[in-house]
Amino acid sequence: MLFYVLLSYGAKPHGSIDDHPAARSQLRLIRRIEEKHAIPAKKICFDYARRIASIDDLPNLTTLLDFVLLHPGVKVRIDDLSRLFRITDLGKREALLSSLRHYEAAIFSIRHGLALKDFSSEQSHNLLLHPEKSKSLALQGRPGWTDEAQQSSAAIRRKSAHANALALDRIREELRRAGDRDTLKNIAARANGAGLLTRRGKRWSEQNVARALKMLDKERP
Repeated sequence: MLFYVLLSYGAKPHGSIDDHPAARSQLRLIRRIEEKHAIPAKKICFDYARRIASIDDLPNLTTLLDFVLLHPGVKVRIDDLSRLFRITDLGKREALLSSLRHYEAAIFSIRHGLALKDFSSEQSHNLLLHPEKSKSLALQGRPGWTDEAQQSSAAIRRKSAHANALALDRIREELRRAGDRDTLKNIAARANGAGLLTRRGKRWSEQNVARALKMLDKERP
């Protein structure tokens, strides 16, 4: 059975990752699976990346996935696929997801209980806009959580909020073109029906829609 571990903080490992702080929770999960299913043999592959710009920043994962493509039915298991997107800039997540789609039958997210090919449109949407809502594993126990990192996280949240506001604005325009009332209630209903979630991973309410559109309208000249 093949497992993949992503190390996104701590020192760059040289040799075993058994005691690496970024690997501990992932390795504990792998060991539980190993014990539960009595796995006779396993292979653990890992990459070390603080930030991801493209799939090229994950050479070991790419090599493993290329190998698996030649062995139908074999899957690479990662504890939570959202982990990859949490350290990818918002504007580059869509390209990363597109690259992973080439291997979508071979990538299995343990947390989701699904291969990437079986992700719903809402789950795929959340990989792009709300990966931190899956579970903030990347921040737990992280040493040296600096002001710079906090500022980067805040910037990502602002980009996510802006992207949501733009999506709501498109819904507002669609309602207008269709001759429907562009009320906050109708916009929220349409957004929820399309699987769009707030930055906090919740369904839209009239109040949330109002705040998001007000923010967007203020940004416009």
